[in-house]
Amino acid sequence: MGRPSKKHMITDRIGERVDPETLPVCEEHADCFAWMEGRCTALNTKADPCACGFFKTTEQALSECRRCYRRLKEQEHSDLITRYIKALTALGMLDEEIKAEELNREQLDAFEKTNYQEQMESMIASENTQDTDQP
Repeated sequence: MGRPSKKHMITDRIGERVDPETLPVCEEHADCFAWMEGRCTALNTKADPCACGFFKTTEQALSECRRCYRRLKEQEHSDLITRYIKALTALGMLDEEIKAEELNREQLDAFEKTNYQEQMESMIASENTQDTDQP
């Protein structure tokens, strides 16, 4: 039988590759966060999409994810944040932290560059004063 062809693969909301043939068809909830290409990415083939307990709009699902992420941060559960980093990033939960980290990195690089130049100028100046002090 082998692997399914990659051309039939899709990615769900968090970037995981799934084979649409293994997902149940859902004609009930086209506005659900897990609905992709007419199929439910939250259920498996054995589940009934009509009785889906996962139904949430995209806005509801993202709101719950943000609330959960804030709570993980407040409780300092960096282990869980690290464990779910791919999903959190795909859902945009880490966008603010990533921007802040990039800004910090740029500021640190700029500081290191200016500090390096200041140190080099200071060393050159001290060498020049030592050269002029020697007979």
